[in-house]
Amino acid sequence: MAKATQAEQEARLTKVYEMLVGGASRPAVLQYAAKNWQIATRTTDELIAEAKRRIIEDAKPQQELELSKAILRL
Repeated sequence: MAKATQAEQEARLTKVYEMLVGGASRPAVLQYAAKNWQIATRTTDELIAEAKRRIIEDAKPQQELELSKAILRL
């Protein structure tokens, strides 16, 4: 199978991100990736790791806002 293009890789990453935010488990993501993209577990685990990194990065502004609110309440 040919290597995924950058656009395909980004689309896969977006789908994994959405699945994780929606509460999907690792086995569910692995099953989806194997069925729809025919990719190996290791490749899917790399997508999961990058999606988790992005989720954490995207949550930082909200975390900082909530911390500021908590400090103001003291």
